[in-house]
Order: sequence, then structure tokens, then C-alpha cells
Amino acid sequence: VRNDLIGGARAFVDQSYLKTKAGATDGSIAILADESTVMSASLDAQVISSGGSVDGKGESKAANVAISTNWLRGDAEAYSYRSWLDTSAVTSGSANAAVSIEAINSADLFVEAQQITESGAEAGAGLISFNAMGWEPQNLLFNLIDTLLGSEEISGAFDANQRISSLAHADGSKITSKGDVSVTTVNQSKLYSITGNDTAS
Repeated sequence: VRNDLIGGARAFVDQSYLKTKAGATDGSIAILADESTVMSASLDAQVISSGGSVDGKGESKAANVAISTNWLRGDAEAYSYRSWLDTSAVTSGSANAAVSIEAINSADLFVEAQQITESGAEAGAGLISFNAMGWEPQNLLFNLIDTLLGSEEISGAFDANQRISSLAHADGSKITSKGDVSVTTVNQSKLYSITGNDTAS
């Protein structure tokens, strides 16, 4: 099983003039990019062998091999580029005249892989689960080598690193505000993985 999901969020003001209407009581300006992609993957592999005849006698063998690969990518970016953000005309106080640029990345990956193998005589099973956030998908061999080495040698050589990130910035912009000015990022992505293998003979 292979799943690859690409998300992303971008909010921006580009070469523009945003000004609160004169006399406005609430004129805050907010540029917000919120990336909240959620990927949920489940693998359930079950093999049961109970013999070669109606009375359960005979040769019984069971083999069960399952591979799960799950990839999640996505960035959040909020910015102002060569623009003027102006809330100076707000009359009701600074609380309603803020300027904020914020990028939030809360992408989550949930993976569960379960395997059950039963046989009256011989049973063999293997379960492999590759899960990654912020990486380009690789083939099974490269994944296995990186896992066994406990490093990023192969994937790094192919520039597969695409970090899950959040970025907020103001470039060449003017900000005139009677309230708070904030440029913030939040990155709280999470990966949850559960694997189980039950083999009986």
C-alpha cells in the first residue's frame, strides 16, 4: 500500500495598498495561511491456513508479507510583498487596529498497520511500514537502506528533503498601524504510527 498526499496553504498581499476605511471601528488586517492537512492510513493484512482436508489434517503453510508506505508534504506561507498595510484610520482604539501576518502548519499523519498470520503447521510473516513527513517519496530499496543505516544518506543524495515548514514574512513592505504588529509562525505537525504483528502456528 502506498499513499502520497501533498497539501499546502499560502496567503499573501502582493504590490497592493490596503487601508482601513476612515472612521472604521474595527479595521484590523490579517494575512493568515493555515495548513491543516490530515492523512489517515490503515493496513490490515490477515492470512489463516487450517489444513489440507475437511478434518484439518494435511500440510498447512501460511505466508503473509505486507508493506505500507505513507508520505505527507505541505508548507504554510503568509507574506506581504512590496505592499502598504495601513490601519491608522481606525477610531476605536488599538485593539481593533492590529496588523498580523501568520503562517500555521498543523499537518498530521496517522498510520496503523496490523498483521495476523495463523497456520496449523508453518507460518511466516513480515510487516514493513515506512512513514515520513516532509520527504519526497523514494523506492522501497532506498527506504530500506536509509532505515537500516538510521540516516538520510540515500534520500539526501537525491534532494528528497522537503521539510514540513511554516514561513511568515514582510518583504519591502510598509506597515502603518495604531495597534500591534505581529509576524509569526507556528509549526506543530505530528506523526502517529502503530504497528502490530501476531503470528501463530
